[in-house]
Amino acid sequence: MHGRTWDASSNNLKVEERIPNDVIHSLKLRGHDVQIVDDYTDTMGHTVPFLSMQIIIY
Repeated sequence: MHGRTWDASSNNLKVEERIPNDVIHSLKLRGHDVQIVDDYTDTMGHTVPFLSMQIIIY
């Protein structure tokens, strides 16, 4: 996730710690300000599962 999140004042690239270290290192080599956050943290957002419903009109 890039940018500010939930009132945070930082504007960096946030990646979960489950991302492989070589990927994080590569991002840093390309000039990204990387912040490592906990896996599955609320900082990264939420998803809401939903069911697809079909409406059948007779």
